[in-house]
This record gives sequence, C-alpha cells and structure tokens, in this order.
Amino acid sequence: DYYFKAACNEFQPALARLSCHHSDLQNPDMLYPLFLDSIENKSSNIDYCLGCTYFYGYGVYRRKQEGMKLLLDAADRGDKQAIRALFGIYDEDPEYQNKEVALKWLMEVEKFDPSVRTKLADRLIDGEGCVCSEENDALAFSLLEQAANSGNKVAINNLGWMYKKGRGCAVDYARAMELFVKAGRASSFYHMGDMYENGLGVDADIEKAIDLYETASERGNKKAKKRLAEIKKKDDDAAKLSGGAEGLGATSLGDGGKEGQILRSLLDHVTDIHDQVSQM
Repeated sequence: DYYFKAACNEFQPALARLSCHHSDLQNPDMLYPLFLDSIENKSSNIDYCLGCTYFYGYGVYRRKQEGMKLLLDAADRGDKQAIRALFGIYDEDPEYQNKEVALKWLMEVEKFDPSVRTKLADRLIDGEGCVCSEENDALAFSLLEQAANSGNKVAINNLGWMYKKGRGCAVDYARAMELFVKAGRASSFYHMGDMYENGLGVDADIEKAIDLYETASERGNKKAKKRLAEIKKKDDDAAKLSGGAEGLGATSLGDGGKEGQILRSLLDHVTDIHDQVSQM
C-alpha cells in the first residue's frame, strides 16, 4: 500500500520498486496490479533499482548493506546493470573498495560488454587486483587482440607494446612497429622513438628518434618530453666537454718541460672522455 501511494505521487524509488517508469495519474489503480506482479515474480531488475536506491540513498535514508544485498541478489540472477554497479562499488567506494573483487566483477562485465576489454587487459598486465603472471599476460593479450580487431586504437597501441616487450607473446619488433603506426597515439610515437633510439628491430637513428619523441611530446606524452630533455642535456654536456678540450689544446704547452708533459697528458685524457661520450 505504501509503495502504491508513493508511486501515485511520482516517487521514483517506489516506481522502480513497482517496475514502471511513471505513474498513470489518470488511472492510478493500474499501478496496484504491477505492484502485486512484481512481488510475485520478483524480477532482478526490481532488486537492482531498489538496491541502488538504498545503497546511494536516492530519496531515502541511505542503507548501504541492504542495497548491497539486493544488488548481489540481482547479479546472481544475471542482471547486467547490477553486475556493472557492483564492479563500480568494489572499484571505487571507500567502504567496499577491493581491487581483487572488482577485477572479478569486471570479468563478468566483459562477458556482455566488449568495450571493457582494454580496461580489463590493462589491469591484468599491471597486476591491479591480481598478480602479474604469464597466464594473466596471455589472457590480456587475447583481450587486446579482440579489441584491436574491432578498431580500438588504445587496444592496438597496447597490443604493440606487448609485442615490443614480449608479454603474452614472443617479442616481435616488426609487428610492434606496424601496430604503433596503425594506432597513431601519443604513446605510439614514444615507443617508436624508443625503438629507433635503441635499434629495436630497426637501424638505430637518433634523428628519427628525436622526431618521433617530439611528435609524442607535442601530443602530451610525458615520457617523450622527459627523454627529449635527457638527450638535450647529454648533447649540451658533450658540447661543453668538447669546447673545454679545444681551449686546453690552444694553451701553450711549452717545449717539453715537466709542466708541458702534464698538460699534454690532461689534454689526451679529456679528449678520450669526449670520444667516449660521443659514442654513447
């Protein structure tokens, strides 16, 4: 009776409990059969709606434990909205947060929502809610392959990273480069720069590497920006060292005295260091 009266006044939690979107104020008696039917059949959608109402306190005093019980009951009956809600609760709610349990619910979400495959793969790779293992890497690789085949650019980029690192697969630099080019994301350019700088599957080419790092940096990649700063510092240090060696060579070294021999020795040492730095 209370649900029925509240629903007649458009109270949303009561309407959800009666499994309808709005009341028919022209004929409110039609709501009562809905109420009786919902009690008899106890559909999972009703538990999801009331569970969220209680857990988040939508229009009622907040009762999180009662809400969780209703959501779990709904999820046990396969309600997709309840399953998704439980992932969010275990992933973010301060009282219930548990990354391991959240991962299990995310795996359930993936069964009916392919769009979460990249997110699920990232957690398996990073060990968020699980341990890093070859088994989880293999599962992550499979998830990324499926997402990449549907054209997901993030998944394509991350799959390239797995080929580059040999996670969930054998190292394949050519395939990694192909996927990075296809993805075209900021991190893709960073990884291509790293491959050219270190000669991973390609001839080492620092100029190409710098060009790729600059593109990645312009698109907001922090790793690329940091690497460019490191390269610049290395070049500046080498230039200073080279300039110091040239200045020392222009100094009068005398004609063979003890002082001249010491200065020549120092010059040779500095020149050797400069050569080593240049080859790094």
